[in-house]
Amino acid sequence: MKDFGKSHVLPSFSRFYQKVKSWHTSHHQMLLTMKLTIVLMTVGLLQVTAGAFSQKVTVVGSNLTLKEVFTSLRKQAGYNFFYDHDILNNAKNVTLNVKDGSVEDVLEVCFADQPLSFKIEQNTVFVSARGYSQEKITLNEKDAPLEKVLKEITKQTGYHFVFTDKQLEGTGPVTIKVTNAAIQETLDQCFKDQPLTWELDGNAVLVNLKKEAAQAPAALTEDSLHDVKGKIVDEKGEPIAGATVTVKGTKRGTVTNEKGEFELHNVPSGGELVISHVGYEKEEIKEKGKEASI
Repeated sequence: MKDFGKSHVLPSFSRFYQKVKSWHTSHHQMLLTMKLTIVLMTVGLLQVTAGAFSQKVTVVGSNLTLKEVFTSLRKQAGYNFFYDHDILNNAKNVTLNVKDGSVEDVLEVCFADQPLSFKIEQNTVFVSARGYSQEKITLNEKDAPLEKVLKEITKQTGYHFVFTDKQLEGTGPVTIKVTNAAIQETLDQCFKDQPLTWELDGNAVLVNLKKEAAQAPAALTEDSLHDVKGKIVDEKGEPIAGATVTVKGTKRGTVTNEKGEFELHNVPSGGELVISHVGYEKEEIKEKGKEASI
């Protein structure tokens, strides 16, 4: 057997080892570089995303309506606002001097001392009346029409009432005297001995006939009532939440949910529905007794 000896084996092995070591070092450095690149790219993406949601806005003006403020924020930051038009009737005008502030900063100032509250979900702002537990009502009426009393409650609280003129035909005058009363206590007194019931639904008060009154004999021909369901969408087919849907010629109405859906009860056959929403033209359609997309 041939004797290779140490002087023949070690130099060859040493060169092979140095190549492997060099490749390992280079490969390790490349991995470090790749990891560093990935980390830096991730940080960069986070910074861009954070920038998109922390957009600064400037709103300066005196005696501005909330609608004017909403329009400005929508143009500057792309935010959408959903609310019932009636609840803005009691909102106070505001004076703002916000420069390079956040949308939330502007809204906090706008809604201070208002009978309204707001909630931000992504780039959408939902506006509603404050909860009845926070609302205090003061009334002193004697033999006043029910509709007049309900309008005063709306003025003080921002709650709006949903009813038809026909429902009020059989109601009697209201005598009430309350100070700093809650909405529930006030409504209990208003509807006492009336042929109507009431039910809170968000910032709306739904008024309906009592069962015994609804079951009373009546000639139902072209004035027959039934329920209507529908869905409101935009030109892209996306649902529109917060749109107001009312029966033309009445005070009966509702607001679409987050899916753009609505439901109205006791709608006269052949009646017309009026759909409205900030930023959209008002639409009127004839009720067809089936679900409709507008």
